[in-house]
Amino acid sequence: MMYRKMTIQQMRIAKGMTQTEVTMLSGIPLSTLAGWERGERVPRSLTAFNKLLRFYGVELSFDALQRLCVALDCGTPASKIKFYVPSEEVERWLKNSTSESSGSANE
Repeated sequence: MMYRKMTIQQMRIAKGMTQTEVTMLSGIPLSTLAGWERGERVPRSLTAFNKLLRFYGVELSFDALQRLCVALDCGTPASKIKFYVPSEEVERWLKNSTSESSGSANE
């Protein structure tokens, strides 16, 4: 299986979603998501950050979760952390976002 390394912002854009749409569907506050994407905020709650990753369909192994904890404890901005996302999933996101945007253009 092939993977792509993506930031949380790249995942959102690949899904063809706005920050507002993601926050409405995931329950993460808009200011929090925006701060994570801009690198201005470090996730204080691993639970909230993992909730966002699950929203994108990214499952973390125990080892990956430990590495994420270390990165966040060191103050690494969320915008600098990349996650391995299956290429098939990314292709599906891009296909869906393209078809949705072309469909809405016709309405």
